[in-house]
Amino acid sequence: RPEVPKEAPPRKWCAPPSGQDVERYLTTWRCIDAFGSHFEATRKICLFRNIYYEGFGNEGSFVVHVVRHCSNAPSRAELEAAHISLGVGSGFNDVPPKLRIMEHVSLHAFELELAKGQNRQISEQSGLTLAFAPVYHFNVGHGLFDGFYPAFVSLLQLGLQDTPFRAFVQSGWIEDVERQVPGMYAKVEDLFGSIGGLGTLTRVYAGYGGTHQSPILHRFEELVMGSGTNAQKLDMNPNMALGACRELDA
Repeated sequence: RPEVPKEAPPRKWCAPPSGQDVERYLTTWRCIDAFGSHFEATRKICLFRNIYYEGFGNEGSFVVHVVRHCSNAPSRAELEAAHISLGVGSGFNDVPPKLRIMEHVSLHAFELELAKGQNRQISEQSGLTLAFAPVYHFNVGHGLFDGFYPAFVSLLQLGLQDTPFRAFVQSGWIEDVERQVPGMYAKVEDLFGSIGGLGTLTRVYAGYGGTHQSPILHRFEELVMGSGTNAQKLDMNPNMALGACRELDA
């Protein structure tokens, strides 16, 4: 497939934490209401610290790690109930993330879990990352205004609009489209990373070389996911202004 890299992408590997350092690697988060319509569901934006991603091939899932009865931990029940959308789908539907929560009985059990990545190592993704799923992003208009813009509004709501970030693109390529307009998916993905300043990560790159039994384990220092109904596909105002551009000066 054309989106599959020809060689392993560069990664910053580190050994899993041990001993007293393990607690600092647990996942924490806070969620707020996303700007826009809350028809059918109250959409949430969540800022995670130490969220993990297990990648294998073109697949993968985000993983939240918590320890049972840990004091001052965010509410697991609230996160499980949160309606998080990575963007608008082709059928005007929300695109939910693949996200699971692992609750460990102890810090030692968490330490053992982090050692299950390929070669018992973790790929470090430092700084801020913005995860979103653009629709039809072979087209720069769809990529920017249906995919990137609503996710950027989420950064704005969190006060992170001036912070450099990495774009983590959760949408794949359609092979027939790539053959007709070769290179356009990659160009638009590169554009996301250029705007953010820290480059672009895709599902294929995140999972390259991984398997179900031995996934590539990534740790994101900070990651934002979740957006409101601010895509032009959903919320183009009569004066051609996008949702949130006036209210939030987006």
